Amino acid sequence: MSNVFSNASFAVLSVMHIHDTDNAYKGSTVFCQKKPENDYPNLAIYSFSEGGNVYGLEQSDFDVQVRFDANVVPKIQTLFDDKNTGNVTLSNSAISSASYKPDGTLIT
Repeated sequence: MSNVFSNASFAVLSVMHIHDTDNAYKGSTVFCQKKPENDYPNLAIYSFSEGGNVYGLEQSDFDVQVRFDANVVPKIQTLFDDKNTGNVTLSNSAISSASYKPDGTLIT
């Protein structure tokens, strides 16, 4: 299976579109694997919805490889960058053996 995109930091394994019942485009979801894969066993899933899309992305940004590489990949890289969680603390729930931050690091 080939990836939609791959670099030294992450691979985009799949892209799925979101449509309403009238088949109007509502956004896209990307399924990513941070690298090295052995250090990051879980997939990161990011949805870019059209309503409230702070990134200004269009369906063609997810359908045309050149546009994906230029417009979507930098947004994904930004999402993988470690974020300050502000005045909240992240922790695992009682039923989760491991949880991960958006940048792919384990929450301890």
